[in-house]
Amino acid sequence: MKKRVFRKEEGEVLNFQRPERTVHLIVEPANADTKEFLMGTVEVPPGSSIPCHAHTGEEEIMFVYEGRGFATVDGEQYRVSKGSVVHTPPDCEHGFTNTSTENLSIAFFYSPPGIEKVLRERAAAQK
Repeated sequence: MKKRVFRKEEGEVLNFQRPERTVHLIVEPANADTKEFLMGTVEVPPGSSIPCHAHTGEEEIMFVYEGRGFATVDGEQYRVSKGSVVHTPPDCEHGFTNTSTENLSIAFFYSPPGIEKVLRERAAAQK
């Protein structure tokens, strides 16, 4: 039986420098009994961001569990803070900017998975 309970600290850590942020890949097909989901977290330090981007084949739900800032979704800016949820269907451009003095911490859920391969490649290219 595959693992059913996970801790953030056990996830694979991907560090990005441009702009600075840290991703934890926690639940994915490689380590869990799932074919339809990827779950992880991203920490965006004060003053940093997740650049606007879109996913061709994946839906994404993002849950802000710490900090505050702005989410840009399809060109519109929204204030986000602890408890905010952002949903993006495929091809929906989105990004985040941390405007607080603490990390902007976001849990993300993708369906279907697969984007983890792209995240690994992008993080490795920045080393």
